Parts: sequence; structure tokens; C-alpha cells
Amino acid sequence: QIYFIGEDHLNFSEGLANSNYTGEVFIKPQFEPSMGEKLKSSLHPHDIVVIKGSRGAGTERFVEFCEPLHWSPKK
Repeated sequence: QIYFIGEDHLNFSEGLANSNYTGEVFIKPQFEPSMGEKLKSSLHPHDIVVIKGSRGAGTERFVEFCEPLHWSPKK
């Protein structure tokens, strides 16, 4: 699965369309809690989630839905 949020969502979508990727894709200009819920519901024990992004896009909001151990948001 790919989740992409940010102002470059249209460019990312266009680039991804030119790839051979066939998995689920969730692309939005801004984070929506439903995206976090979808990610959470798709996780299995021992899955690895990589979150790459900027504070400006707020990608860290995905982390809370993953229920990580020993993590707290920056203040």
C-alpha cells in the first residue's frame, strides 16, 4: 500500500500511474483520519511501516494509528 499526502499529490499520482505498481494507493492533498484508520486495519503482526515525509505535510499523524511502542509525538 502507498499513502501519499501533500501538495505534490497530483504529480505523485501521475508518476505512479507510469509505474508498474499494482497495489492499493491512497493519495490526498491533506491527511484524513480515514487514511490512518485504513492503514491501521491493514496491519498484521510483524509488519513494517515506513513513514517518510515532512512536518509540514503532517505525515507523523499516521504513526499514532499504528500504535507503536515507546513513541510519543513531538511537542
